[in-house]
Amino acid sequence: MRKELKNFNWHIYGLRVSDFDYTLNLVRDVIRDRKYKLETKIAEYDNVEDVEIVADICHYNYIENQYLWSFALWRTQGVFEGILKQEYFPNKHVGNGLSNKVKYCKKKGFNISDSNFNKILEWSELRNSLSLFLLNNTDR
Repeated sequence: MRKELKNFNWHIYGLRVSDFDYTLNLVRDVIRDRKYKLETKIAEYDNVEDVEIVADICHYNYIENQYLWSFALWRTQGVFEGILKQEYFPNKHVGNGLSNKVKYCKKKGFNISDSNFNKILEWSELRNSLSLFLLNNTDR
């Protein structure tokens, strides 16, 4: 991945907690609009013979929506990691990956319980698993 793409701090004023809501609202709005477009397209088919066509259209719409939610997941984790770096260690190189950033926070004295640390890592593993699943189960 290019160095520029790893830097999630692309806003003029840096990342904010509101970027989480912005990302989720963006995906919700796009999916809502896609749903409206899908319903409009389905309404064009009124014959019994068209059931298979409608089923295909719905299936591919569902797959595309999963890509949008995957984007939201990747982006929210990127925002989280970006806020950590920006707010707590802006001038330090702590390595790539969420685990390194959280370990660095613990090393600097931030109180992160083992339970919460494990939950954060589970979040990262979920994101990685979904990424691999989508990569391996998509028609090309």
